Amino acid sequence: MKSSSYPQQLELFDLLRGVAILAVFGYHWHIHTVNDYFPITTDFIFNEPITIHKLYTTFSPLAFGHVGVQLFLVISGFLIHYSYLRKEKAFNGRDFFSRRFWRIYPPYLLILLFFVFRSSDQILYYFKAPIGKQAFFTHLLMVHNLSGDSRIIFGINSSFWSLALEVQLYLLYPLFLYLRKKWSISTLCWVLFVWHLISISFLIYIQSQKLSEITFVINSWIIWAWGALIAENYYNHKRTFNISDTGICLFVVFFVVSKVFLFLFSYLSFLMAAFMFALIIDRLLFSSYQLNRKKYQWIEKPIVYVGLCSYSIYLIHQPIMGDLIDLVNRLTIHSYLKTPLTLIIPFLITFAISYVLYLFIELKSIQIGHYVSSRMKNK
Repeated sequence: MKSSSYPQQLELFDLLRGVAILAVFGYHWHIHTVNDYFPITTDFIFNEPITIHKLYTTFSPLAFGHVGVQLFLVISGFLIHYSYLRKEKAFNGRDFFSRRFWRIYPPYLLILLFFVFRSSDQILYYFKAPIGKQAFFTHLLMVHNLSGDSRIIFGINSSFWSLALEVQLYLLYPLFLYLRKKWSISTLCWVLFVWHLISISFLIYIQSQKLSEITFVINSWIIWAWGALIAENYYNHKRTFNISDTGICLFVVFFVVSKVFLFLFSYLSFLMAAFMFALIIDRLLFSSYQLNRKKYQWIEKPIVYVGLCSYSIYLIHQPIMGDLIDLVNRLTIHSYLKTPLTLIIPFLITFAISYVLYLFIELKSIQIGHYVSSRMKNK
């Protein structure tokens, strides 16, 4: 793959990141505004009365927004592995982890400390209470997703759990490259896929609801690996999934309808969503859309800007969303305008703050990472 095509692909993935963060933001807004979220059970079709409200709370597009996390993981797998392939050099662990650290950790640490120190009560809790101290120090080390205690995994900022997962996937990348070389990337993906099915099936069998088991990094490795698989095949000028557009649409419909069976959906939605996004990304990379993107710039550009600062949006949006929604609700506005404005105004405020963070924290941190990496290469 010629390097000259890489900037165009980066912009495509900025667009996809924009879609992912909009989905996640909408999902968390949906939770805040819908009281009886997830009303459907496995016997929904047979025993429960079907109402318009229940259909909305279950099948609203925003109710599926949590799958934005899986889209982020597939994107990450693609970009990390494609960047490695383009360099056509041996893996340099010191350079790789340095760049990942400066890209992820400084903005994360800043926001983490902000939410820990935002009030005297918070400070006392995170430095005095045993569970608070455990939450704080596991967040500093980015291992809080391995805890089975919701007060630890979700206590400071509910969205942080997936950032720890992402960092642990970076730590596994050297092992990923080793196994890819030993087995081939396709075989490795099949092994990880089978492992995921066995692990999830076991959790269903023992009816375990422990967060540490559900968010265990090995269980999500296949999601990241699918992104890497697409990157490798794209680098070699071939599609990964030879599935027609009709087949992709049918899988999307299957994914949506499967939510009727909520118990199974709660365990399999991560895998199904990741595969759905893998199919879509693989198709987009080889579609005519890539050649005719100027036609869509009027809608694409704003989403690309959102995608650029999606990391900062992800870092700050959930803890402040409730306060922003309450602020809008206190305004004297006609009732039919208030609901959409509780979504639009909090997002615009969050985006404005995030864009500043992107310019002055994220980009500066990335620049430091580039400088450190160049210094290490010169030694």
